[in-house]
Amino acid sequence: MAQSFTGVVLGLLIVVVRRVWIGLVGIGFSAGTLAGFLVSVIHGPLGFRESWASPDTTLAFSLEVVALAPLSLTVVISLLSPTRSAKLK
Repeated sequence: MAQSFTGVVLGLLIVVVRRVWIGLVGIGFSAGTLAGFLVSVIHGPLGFRESWASPDTTLAFSLEVVALAPLSLTVVISLLSPTRSAKLK
């Protein structure tokens, strides 16, 4: 529940703030979620192990990877684009 709430808040902040640092925070959150998911599939903490055979598992993995792509692209574009002050000169 807390992870869902944090994800929604970060998503809204990314849209509203539109800064590189919040994009990096979003990438970190998404990568952490993906890492936790992979740990639950491979090791199964607390005696519960996910299975790759479930369609929900492959969908969740795909969505986590898809979430990382636009966040990473946005941060790279932001870092490579000239700043506003440079455009005004």
